Amino acid sequence: PMAAPTGGKNPVPVEEPKDCCDYWRIPPLYKSEGNPFLQELTIGGRDRGQYYAVDSDQGSDEGWDNRRWRLGGKAKLFNFLELAADINVNDEFDPFYDSLEEAHLTAKFDESFNLMVGKFKPKWSYEWATSSREILPFERGLLVNQARPEKSSGVGAYGKIGKWSYY
Repeated sequence: PMAAPTGGKNPVPVEEPKDCCDYWRIPPLYKSEGNPFLQELTIGGRDRGQYYAVDSDQGSDEGWDNRRWRLGGKAKLFNFLELAADINVNDEFDPFYDSLEEAHLTAKFDESFNLMVGKFKPKWSYEWATSSREILPFERGLLVNQARPEKSSGVGAYGKIGKWSYY
């Protein structure tokens, strides 16, 4: 098993991948439960693209189509805060930065009450709340794509009390 860097302390074991998709998950750059300021720092990104090749008696073409390219990071701070941000990268990389996708600070007080402030994706439905990194189809369902709310700036509260959860 791999071990995450811990700033000179004993290495923290990283879980073995359960399937081939787990190999693409990036382990944290830094992880230390003993640090009172920064407990974890992770960077990541995603590229949703597709290669196409068409050959027919009317002509042929091939190329790469970038659907989205994102870079971001996440930090766990003070044992209860989580700071996260993602940017959209320009498909042609000129200029590199395209737009801010998400940027939010979450205070995780306990399982029953958490507070999120910033630009984030509202938890509107299970399909919409699931990250596009985790869904198997290439696209979400038509109803979700048409009826879902956009990512917007605001404040959100969520939690779980017994068998009930809220957002």
